Amino acid sequence: MKTTTTALVIACLALASCRSAPTTTFGSYTFPENGVTATEEIGEPLLTQATGMSRPAIVIPTDQKLGDYIVHQGKYTATSQSREYVRFSGVAFHNPVTQRPHRGNLFVFTKPNGSRTVCLSRTVCSDLDHSIDRAIQLSANYFQQTLIYSGKIGNRITLGYREFSGNQARLGFSNDVTYDLSESNILGYKGARLEVIDATNTEITYKVLSEFKK
Repeated sequence: MKTTTTALVIACLALASCRSAPTTTFGSYTFPENGVTATEEIGEPLLTQATGMSRPAIVIPTDQKLGDYIVHQGKYTATSQSREYVRFSGVAFHNPVTQRPHRGNLFVFTKPNGSRTVCLSRTVCSDLDHSIDRAIQLSANYFQQTLIYSGKIGNRITLGYREFSGNQARLGFSNDVTYDLSESNILGYKGARLEVIDATNTEITYKVLSEFKK
């Protein structure tokens, strides 16, 4: 990183007035998304749809050396931004000499040519291998729909449907439904469609074909 850019980095990081909340998008999100194949155990949600917020997140694909530290692989959410940088907090790293773990910040700066530079704890910078994604956090304070895997007996699979509103279960809107796999391996409820790839008494592997109807 060039000296002039580094100076701007340190100066802006020192000024609280430079920072603002990261770009946040609110909307309805579904997990897993359509087309995704997943495996879950009995009692675990197979499909969840709810209101949530989306923020920028940095994805570190592997543990990497950055200055005197090792940054751990992971996905870390943005907590603030300015015209020069976006700050990602709660980043796990350690000193390879002392092996002591730490949590700190990563500051990502975009250069005039479009490339990005990553700084660790304000002072150490590098062209760290990374990508920028979105982190989605569902809110329990809004309407939420969930399908839960309840088990398999013979060729029959049972799913539990649950609705929540304001972090409270809507008891009148809960239901348990049994499906016969000998008729079809496609499970459907309220517009949601799941394709069963494999199912046992302990877990199920499936593909999401469609989400709940809104």
